[in-house]
Amino acid sequence: MEIEKEIKFIIKTDRIDEIVGTILKANFEETSVFKIMDTYFDTSDFAFLKNLQGFRKRVTEVISVRNIPSDAPTQEKFVYKKKIGETVYEEKLTEIQFIKKTKGLENHIMIEKNRFVFIKDDVEIVIDVICGVGNLLEIECSGESMPQQVFNSLGMKQDWVERTRLGVTELWLEKKRAIP
Repeated sequence: MEIEKEIKFIIKTDRIDEIVGTILKANFEETSVFKIMDTYFDTSDFAFLKNLQGFRKRVTEVISVRNIPSDAPTQEKFVYKKKIGETVYEEKLTEIQFIKKTKGLENHIMIEKNRFVFIKDDVEIVIDVICGVGNLLEIECSGESMPQQVFNSLGMKQDWVERTRLGVTELWLEKKRAIP
């Protein structure tokens, strides 16, 4: 049986500050804040996204590290992603490879988010505030800790979050389908 090392929740409350407060009370340290712009290149009918694949260009700006404003340069990364079951595979591409592979793809899906990262021991908690999509909370463990136990220990109110297996692009597609 595979041990789950990551869990995701849709944040159902507008009170992100209360969730952050709960995380900080559990002795997690806010390590960094990022502004991220993801651009996915797809066909006119979203064929890649519907098949849990995609070509993504990510531009990341570091806003702060340990509450100190950052002057780190903006980074660009190019990847091809494919999700099989619960595993996401990423193939890193050069900018030239990316341009060649995405030539002719007319749909450019842009997803902007602010990411807040909290760390304690072998646990990373991420809050993504995603424009036009919603907010996600993710708990990932790299060592012996178990994500569900970490979540339970935080003592968050049950009506603040709802468990999900969907990633950001899947949530974006669900929202897009809901718009006539």
